[in-house]
Amino acid sequence: MTPQELRALRQRLGCSRRQLAGWVAVTPQTVGNWERGRYAPTGPAEALLRLIAGYVALAGKRKLHRSRIAALIFGGPPPVHP
Repeated sequence: MTPQELRALRQRLGCSRRQLAGWVAVTPQTVGNWERGRYAPTGPAEALLRLIAGYVALAGKRKLHRSRIAALIFGGPPPVHP
Protein backbone atom coordinates (compact mmCIF):
# COMPACT_ATOMS: atom_id res chain seq x y z
CA MET A 1 0.00 0.00 0.00
CA THR A 2 1.50 3.31 -1.06
CA PRO A 3 1.56 6.38 1.20
CA GLN A 4 -1.02 8.02 -1.06
CA GLU A 5 -3.32 4.98 -0.90
CA LEU A 6 -3.04 4.86 2.86
CA ARG A 7 -3.82 8.57 3.23
CA ALA A 8 -6.76 8.27 0.83
CA LEU A 9 -8.08 5.27 2.78
CA ARG A 10 -7.89 7.14 6.07
CA GLN A 11 -9.60 10.17 4.56
CA ARG A 12 -12.34 8.01 3.01
CA LEU A 13 -12.93 6.48 6.44
CA GLY A 14 -13.03 9.94 7.99
CA CYS A 15 -10.73 8.89 10.79
CA SER A 16 -7.69 10.40 12.41
CA ARG A 17 -4.24 8.87 12.45
CA ARG A 18 -4.88 8.03 16.07
CA GLN A 19 -8.05 6.11 15.25
CA LEU A 20 -6.47 4.19 12.38
CA ALA A 21 -3.50 3.40 14.60
CA GLY A 22 -5.85 1.88 17.14
CA TRP A 23 -7.43 -0.33 14.50
CA VAL A 24 -4.11 -1.78 13.37
CA ALA A 25 -2.36 -1.76 16.78
CA VAL A 26 0.41 0.71 16.01
CA THR A 27 1.14 4.24 17.21
CA PRO A 28 -0.22 7.34 15.48
CA GLN A 29 3.40 8.25 14.71
CA THR A 30 3.77 5.00 12.78
CA VAL A 31 0.72 5.84 10.67
CA GLY A 32 2.27 9.27 10.01
CA ASN A 33 5.55 7.63 8.96
CA TRP A 34 3.64 5.36 6.57
CA GLU A 35 1.80 8.31 5.07
CA ARG A 36 5.08 10.19 4.59
CA GLY A 37 6.68 7.16 2.95
CA ARG A 38 9.34 6.69 5.62
CA TYR A 39 8.20 3.13 6.23
CA ALA A 40 5.60 0.79 4.76
CA PRO A 41 3.08 -1.26 6.70
CA THR A 42 4.09 -4.91 7.09
CA GLY A 43 2.82 -8.08 8.70
CA PRO A 44 -0.48 -8.00 10.58
CA ALA A 45 -0.85 -4.23 10.21
CA GLU A 46 -0.60 -4.50 6.43
CA ALA A 47 -3.11 -7.37 6.41
CA LEU A 48 -5.60 -5.37 8.48
CA LEU A 49 -5.19 -2.31 6.26
CA ARG A 50 -5.87 -4.42 3.17
CA LEU A 51 -8.94 -5.90 4.87
CA ILE A 52 -10.23 -2.42 5.70
CA ALA A 53 -9.46 -1.23 2.16
CA GLY A 54 -11.41 -4.19 0.78
CA TYR A 55 -14.43 -3.27 2.88
CA VAL A 56 -14.20 0.33 1.69
CA ALA A 57 -14.04 -0.87 -1.93
CA LEU A 58 -17.12 -3.05 -1.40
CA ALA A 59 -18.99 -0.18 0.21
CA GLY A 60 -18.47 1.90 -2.93
CA LYS A 61 -20.09 5.30 -2.66
CA ARG A 62 -22.24 4.45 0.32
CA LYS A 63 -21.58 6.41 3.46
CA LEU A 64 -19.14 4.66 5.77
CA HIS A 65 -19.45 4.68 9.52
CA ARG A 66 -16.34 4.04 11.58
CA SER A 67 -18.33 2.19 14.22
CA ARG A 68 -19.78 -0.17 11.62
CA ILE A 69 -16.36 -0.86 10.12
CA ALA A 70 -14.97 -1.57 13.58
CA ALA A 71 -17.86 -3.87 14.41
CA LEU A 72 -17.58 -5.80 11.15
CA ILE A 73 -13.83 -6.21 11.26
CA PHE A 74 -13.01 -6.24 14.95
CA GLY A 75 -16.25 -7.08 16.71
CA GLY A 76 -16.46 -3.72 18.45
CA PRO A 77 -15.15 -0.15 18.57
CA PRO A 78 -11.48 0.34 17.76
CA PRO A 79 -9.08 0.79 20.64
CA VAL A 80 -7.50 4.24 20.83
CA HIS A 81 -3.91 4.83 21.84
CA PRO A 82 -3.55 7.36 24.69
